[in-house]
Amino acid sequence: MGGKISVESTVGAGTVFTVALLLAPGEAPMPQESFKHQSLDTLAERLRALVVDDVATNRLVMQTLLAPLEVDVTCAASGQEALDILKSEHFDLVLMDVQMPGMDGVETTQQLRLREQRAGRSKTPVVAVTSNVLPEQVAAYKSAGLEEHLAKPVKREELVELLTYFRSEQKQRKSA
Repeated sequence: MGGKISVESTVGAGTVFTVALLLAPGEAPMPQESFKHQSLDTLAERLRALVVDDVATNRLVMQTLLAPLEVDVTCAASGQEALDILKSEHFDLVLMDVQMPGMDGVETTQQLRLREQRAGRSKTPVVAVTSNVLPEQVAAYKSAGLEEHLAKPVKREELVELLTYFRSEQKQRKSA
C-alpha cells in the first residue's frame, strides 16, 4: 500500500501521530436513479417537511439548506417527538436521522407506518438521513418503510434532486 507513519512526543504536552497513506482515487457514489432525471422546474410548489434529528446543529443545517428551496420546516429532536407532531400535523416529507438515542429513525418509521395503516391513511414519505449508506444498510431502511436516503453530510444538489422527485410525486397524487 505504501505510506508513512510518524510520531512526535513531548513529555507533559502530548503526542502527535501522523499517518499518510497512498491510495488510489475512489469512485464517486452513483446518483440515486429514482430522482436523478427530474428537472428543477418543479421546485415552485412549497413542501412541508419534518426534520427529525437529535443533534441541534444537524437540524439547523437542514433548515438552512431547505429554506431557500421553498420548504416549510418543522423540527423534532427525537423519534417520539416526531410521532407526537405527526399525530396532529400533515407533512409532505419526513427527513429522518437514523441514529438517535431512544427510538431510532428506523423504529420511529415503523411506528409511523403502523399508525398510518391502523388509521387507513396514506404513507408519509420518509427519507433516511444518515452516514450509514452501504447497500445492505439502505436495503434495511427501505424494508423498514423509509422510501429513500440522503448521505450525511447532505449535499445541496442531492437535496434538490430529492425535493424535485417528491414534488413531482405530490403533483401526481393531487392530479389523480
